[in-house]
Amino acid sequence: MPFLDCNVIEFGFKLPPEYLIHHCWHKYIIRKMMLDALPGEVVWRKVKMGFPFDLTGWLTRKKDMIFRLVSGGIPLVDTGRLMNDFEVLKATDPHLLWRYISILFWYKKMILKQDLVPFG
Repeated sequence: MPFLDCNVIEFGFKLPPEYLIHHCWHKYIIRKMMLDALPGEVVWRKVKMGFPFDLTGWLTRKKDMIFRLVSGGIPLVDTGRLMNDFEVLKATDPHLLWRYISILFWYKKMILKQDLVPFG
């Protein structure tokens, strides 16, 4: 979560827009920063590439731990409903479920300053 660090976010909000999007290149400042560290075809690649991952299986295996970590909730998120709808979301849109869980983890770690156990 390095780009979710509060200092990085604050720095990003202070940047002029052309550092963020320049001649239709999103994340321009990061791309320029990485020119010496990554091959040009990676830096200037337009299509975001991830890696294959069995998200549904992972959510199934880690369900109990996820429930413990998100308990207590955060403002504006009904964690009770989220956990009640866990199985439906896992089956119909696991990426949406993961985005909700990620926001909850981020909030607890960065705003509430809670130590979260590793996923293991």
